[in-house]
Amino acid sequence: MLGFIPLPCFNDDNFTELLNLVYQTAPLAQDMYINGPIQADIWAATTNHVATVSVRVDDVDPFGHATPLSNGLLDARFRAVDPSRSRTLDGQSIQPWHPFTEASLQPVTPGQVMRLPIEVFPTAALIKAGHRLRVAVGPSNLPQGIPTGDQLLQNQFGTLSVYNDPNHPSSVLLPLVPASVLH
Repeated sequence: MLGFIPLPCFNDDNFTELLNLVYQTAPLAQDMYINGPIQADIWAATTNHVATVSVRVDDVDPFGHATPLSNGLLDARFRAVDPSRSRTLDGQSIQPWHPFTEASLQPVTPGQVMRLPIEVFPTAALIKAGHRLRVAVGPSNLPQGIPTGDQLLQNQFGTLSVYNDPNHPSSVLLPLVPASVLH
């Protein structure tokens, strides 16, 4: 039902990302063209037995308006990946495939750092010179990922920590294409 209500996050992610960890480039010196799948590898730990992690990718114009380009969402218990069904390029994973089955469930242990390979939906977008590219990492993705009542209660009682250091290199793999191919 929420999909029919025009929420601010449909065309500007600034409000949605207020409580997110945000990474943003400097204004781009030249156009950047993104075309294809996006994979985020987020290293995280929680104080809870459940965790949900959202990754959003935005185009931020010179006035600060954040246009959503794509997003991905993963319940940490479903972080298992089937390499035989995942997409790779030159030996690097570019689109993880999660079984999302009961047999693939992995426990979330409070305080234990885990790698979360998150599929961010493929997109094609031209980010103009002067704009910024923003990646936001957070604990939810409303309205896309509306948790069940039980999940909502479980997720309320925990702290999510994101790691980015030599032992836990959180990253986002972007499919950059030379903007010259558009001309």
